[in-house]
Amino acid sequence: MTHRRVHVPTDYADAADCVVLLAELALASDVNGGASLMRQLQADGHTLENLYLDLVSGAVRYLGQLWHNDQISFADVTIGVLALRRLLHEFDRAFCGDGARLDPARQMLLMPRPGDPHSFAVDLVSAFLRRAGWNVTCLTSAIEGDVVQCLGTHWYAVLGISESCSARINTLGSFIRAARRASQNRRIRVIVGGAPFAADPDLAIRVGADACASDARHAATQVEGLFMMARREG
Repeated sequence: MTHRRVHVPTDYADAADCVVLLAELALASDVNGGASLMRQLQADGHTLENLYLDLVSGAVRYLGQLWHNDQISFADVTIGVLALRRLLHEFDRAFCGDGARLDPARQMLLMPRPGDPHSFAVDLVSAFLRRAGWNVTCLTSAIEGDVVQCLGTHWYAVLGISESCSARINTLGSFIRAARRASQNRRIRVIVGGAPFAADPDLAIRVGADACASDARHAATQVEGLFMMARREG
């Protein structure tokens, strides 16, 4: 597929049109155009939080649909997702602040399940958590051994895992058990998220997690709740 620079109009009639436009801009690696779109929507009264959850996440899902329908290649998806990551970075300071609110006790390890190539959710959740005062370590392409070593070397209050494929749920359960055994924090809390848990939240209990989240905003709320519960338990 040949990409071209996409013109950003000055008004928008439909939210779905904005999602498609942002996806086209991402496929064209036009981060400046994406940033212009975001700022125009902010000027129209949309919050960055809602733009992250609805517009940016929607663009990632739309790229996935195009790939599923054989309208773009996996290389195209990679290009688009990288552009959307750069777009998040462009707004990082405006969304998360300067880091002055980070609490040293709020340490989180965040990752997709080892072997899961879909890691954009980790970037999005990380932004919401850092905004809420968490120190977040992201492992976006780690193998299980790397995660076990990280958990054994550093203390984390919470481990967050994103899962995109319901067919790998059983392996996720065994990975969570191994992570708990390796963790310096013997009371580490585990939260999961992703499409399988959106369809069936009870899966979180079956894989041995303490909670699940439906989106990045919900993840920040859930993680805070797990942290406060652990503090009350001593």
